[in-house]
Amino acid sequence: MKNVKLKFKKSVSLDTAGYRLYFTEYPTEIIKGQTPVVDITNFLTPDVSDDNYVSVILNDIPIFGDLEGVYNFGLEAYDRYDNDSPILINGLENITIDFLAPAPPTNAVIIYE
Repeated sequence: MKNVKLKFKKSVSLDTAGYRLYFTEYPTEIIKGQTPVVDITNFLTPDVSDDNYVSVILNDIPIFGDLEGVYNFGLEAYDRYDNDSPILINGLENITIDFLAPAPPTNAVIIYE
């Protein structure tokens, strides 16, 4: 399975404590309080090519292990008081994700002729 990486430029706010990733099946819109969300802070790694960016491998986040289909994502920053930024959606909509392997073949037999 190929890794699916989300890469983004870190918030410029000095008091940023972490990031949350919202997700829902396309075409459902991302709505705060109604859309599933996961804190991705502990899964982030600095991008070696640019220190203003971080990335997360979505396959590494357990809740995403069974995703298959087309999804909308949203990303927000939050501070230590849980104040959250507006959700970034631009570039994160209508994304095809396929983390599931296909079903195995069935009804196989060995035939001697």
